[in-house]
Amino acid sequence: MNKIAVALATPIVALILAGCGGSSNGGGSGSEKRKSFATSTDQCDSKGINSRQGKTGTCVRNGVTYTVVDKGQLLDLEELSAKVLDVKVTRLLRGQGKLPARPKHAWVVVSMQVKNKTGKTHRLGGPGFEQTSLGGGSELDPEAASTVLKDSFFELGEIPAGATKTGKEVFEITSGFARRFKKTKVTLGIVNFSDAGFADESKRVGVIRLWK
Repeated sequence: MNKIAVALATPIVALILAGCGGSSNGGGSGSEKRKSFATSTDQCDSKGINSRQGKTGTCVRNGVTYTVVDKGQLLDLEELSAKVLDVKVTRLLRGQGKLPARPKHAWVVVSMQVKNKTGKTHRLGGPGFEQTSLGGGSELDPEAASTVLKDSFFELGEIPAGATKTGKEVFEITSGFARRFKKTKVTLGIVNFSDAGFADESKRVGVIRLWK
């Protein structure tokens, strides 16, 4: 699994926004890194779990196990379950006040429901973007504006053991990448609580397709 940018000092869960399209020129305000990955025919392709056939399920590609669901479906991992309720792309963020995005940028607001399936409290944080296609693509390091809204997961604090919380993850990205949310097959990836901060070494990634 290629390296995932982690924005917070003590992240517990890492999120990946992924455009299933190979190379890209979108991204965030941080440094952009490009990498090449093997795109061999593997279990994901044989099961039709790809951007072409669009099937859901669990498969292995390049040594990483992916569990793929569609928007509105429950993603079930060992330590958490998550569901995307809504995704908005906007230039003007409405929260405590009205906050415009910087020039040539836009806000992405992902509303989610997350359940902590462990016996300990955990914080949902440390988001980062990545554009990839289940093992092939390019990595991007944008800024993550996780503290802008009071109902963001960062502001909501920890999720108690066994509890479910509904909140938002907020990102400021370039306008180029924002356009891909409407025109391409963008997905959101999530790793287990214990894998955040080590997301580049994670062997289990959950993927939620925002385009289906």
